[in-house]
Amino acid sequence: MGSKAAASHTGAMAGSFKTYESALRQSGIILVKAPTELLTISTTFDSMPLPKGNRVGVITLGGGWGVITADECEERGLTLPPLPPDVYERIDRMLPPFWSRGNPVDLVGQSNVDVFVESLNGMVRATPTTR
Repeated sequence: MGSKAAASHTGAMAGSFKTYESALRQSGIILVKAPTELLTISTTFDSMPLPKGNRVGVITLGGGWGVITADECEERGLTLPPLPPDVYERIDRMLPPFWSRGNPVDLVGQSNVDVFVESLNGMVRATPTTR
């Protein structure tokens, strides 16, 4: 039903949730189905040690979200380091030439799950090039 409603939205791209769910889980993202699950997971993460460092990699489906996230990161003392050239080269092969080539990675509305997974995996494998 949601994909039918989304189809009427200008520029909307709807895909199979199972496909996205699989890609997100493969990338280590935890999905929840209810607010109580989110609270349980949040409580668990709250009791774990914080990640080391202040470097963040961001992937969005549109530039506006990247701008908002970059501003929020800056406000909280986090940095968005550039990615290594090989990561940009892999993403270049999947995205149109007008993509931002930076961190945040703007997937320019791509609905291809493989592009998202490859971008995320590239970020995870990347050794930060700046401190």
